[in-house]
Amino acid sequence: MINDDVVVVSACRTAQGNFGGSLRDVPAATLAATVMREAIRRAGISADQVDTAIMGQVYQTSEALNIARFSVLQEGLPVTIPGFSVQMACCSGLEAVNLGVQEIRNQGAEVVLVGGVENMSRVPYLVNGHRWGAKRGHGELVDMLEESSWSASSSRYGQLNMGLAAEHIATQYGITREAQDQFALTSHQRAIAAKTRGYYRPEIVPVDIPHGTKTHSFAEDEHPREDASLESLGRLRPSFLATGTVTAGNASSLSDGAAALILMSGRMASRLHVANMARIVGTARVGVHPLDLCMSPAPAAKKALERANVPIRKVDLWEINEAFAAVVLASAHELEVPLDMIDVNGGGIAMGHPVGCSGARILVSLVHEMQRRSAVTGVATVGGGGGVAVATVVQRN
Repeated sequence: MINDDVVVVSACRTAQGNFGGSLRDVPAATLAATVMREAIRRAGISADQVDTAIMGQVYQTSEALNIARFSVLQEGLPVTIPGFSVQMACCSGLEAVNLGVQEIRNQGAEVVLVGGVENMSRVPYLVNGHRWGAKRGHGELVDMLEESSWSASSSRYGQLNMGLAAEHIATQYGITREAQDQFALTSHQRAIAAKTRGYYRPEIVPVDIPHGTKTHSFAEDEHPREDASLESLGRLRPSFLATGTVTAGNASSLSDGAAALILMSGRMASRLHVANMARIVGTARVGVHPLDLCMSPAPAAKKALERANVPIRKVDLWEINEAFAAVVLASAHELEVPLDMIDVNGGGIAMGHPVGCSGARILVSLVHEMQRRSAVTGVATVGGGGGVAVATVVQRN
């Protein structure tokens, strides 16, 4: 490690809850505060050594404006820690990490708390136009989860949501329904195996949930299904096109969760004698045509690897966010990477996709699995609505 390095010194996440599941009554700020506290504790530093906090969140409702700063204050961390929040669709959590890397490389900070959070179960319904009252008639409830699924301006790009983009990429790459269902099944099988073997246990910080007069500790991902099968997946109807191939089974589900990491300059890590989990050696963000958003993780990864001067063949492990099976299958084709190197412990299809959290979550899972396997190089990459993507390259000494 050298002084100019940016290192990950801790990484943790909550277990991920089903939509309307165990975490549905837990505010996003509470989830974020929980992982913030644990990331600091695991780093072995005091909270007043944190220079700034950066958190990704997609649904930035009035429940907690600027979730990064709000959660710092809620947790009782020093008021001297500024915080800002990132909205870059599904990329938000990983972009928060990459912005933290830039803060350190630009000598604007030595220690940065980064991550992402989303509680999709608490996303509100809205009534547009009623701020000043209505003279008469009915108001229409608008579901913000549905409203935000449109990923680009309809006046320029037509009615385009993420599911239709997945259908487009499946057609473009010749990805069959059977291939998508098989990948979805593999995701569940890998997640169940990881859960059974305790691979996720080092990542997870329990969330205490009040239950009557008692408190329930939530510490296991809710969504992975032991009963998943090709037969059950094959019975599901297409979700976006009558003759399509994308279903609820081979796409990720709405979910709740949070993840956080402590980043530190190599200089500070040496001074504090803090061990690191990995070095961040490359980052990138890219834009593509909105219709091609489901293949955007591949060019983001290529750009980050080029900046890190690391050839694709040197990458040991990949985390490609599983918004849809088609995303990973198309990206694997573009990168020429075998599927057994990607999302080895399952991904968003099995675990759910809390959109503001997932980018940070896949990096948390990546560095822990690299540590477990003694892997040298890993890449986390995620695409987002509107045709954006980010990637992060990490290495272990």
